[in-house]
Amino acid sequence: MSLASKLDALKDTPFSIMSKPDANPALNLLLKVDKESKIEEEVKDLSTEQLDILMKVIYKGLASGKNSNTLFKWHGVVADVGGQGCIIRTLTDKAPEADVSDEED
Repeated sequence: MSLASKLDALKDTPFSIMSKPDANPALNLLLKVDKESKIEEEVKDLSTEQLDILMKVIYKGLASGKNSNTLFKWHGVVADVGGQGCIIRTLTDKAPEADVSDEED
């Protein structure tokens, strides 16, 4: 399964509630590639939405404190391709709050 398809499977999962097990299938693919030229090859055809999801996966992986060197390489390439907006969209992606305006008092 390709990286893009693994990212697409996470498209409806907000960063604030994404668990490490949710991110693991994509994260496992990332950890197999640690050369910047190969990372660039993997990232070049991803959509903006997929880059945002990839950044979520990278941050979930970095939170574990393991494989930081490889994940920071991915972060650098994704930030170069996706721009600062990719980082900002990831960090501000939250689960929608329940609409309580329809509840009766």
